[in-house]
Amino acid sequence: MNHHGPRLVLNSLGLNCTNTIHRVYFREHMPDEQKKLVAISLLTSFSQISAEFVGRRYGSGVLKHEPREAEKIALFLPQVISREMIEDYYLEIDTLLRQGKHDEASAKADEVVFSSLTNGAYKANVLALALCKVRELRKTNRHRLGG
Repeated sequence: MNHHGPRLVLNSLGLNCTNTIHRVYFREHMPDEQKKLVAISLLTSFSQISAEFVGRRYGSGVLKHEPREAEKIALFLPQVISREMIEDYYLEIDTLLRQGKHDEASAKADEVVFSSLTNGAYKANVLALALCKVRELRKTNRHRLGG
């Protein structure tokens, strides 16, 4: 549950997680850069909008995903992004998230994922705007329900 949408943390230490965090298992021989691309893609405006549609909204404006709902979140995973580019963006996005800069992290994710498309920046801007509107509606409904 959170206000910023779902994220995927790559647990390289193999630590256990609490029951408030859903665990994801990748296929056994999936390369690390593909796992990082999945984590990045989940932060894109495209996937965050998808998450808004499949998740449950609660009165406090929080968005929650049960495992079966989370499986329905759409990802865009272009195959033309280089390993180096994925690594560079992954580290930059990780730093932004640790600093609490969620919107900037999402914009970087859009930048790398949609850079493989023609006019990718334009499409990412449109999606980012749509995401802001969808989240605004979720949070606005909280105020209407509460009085």
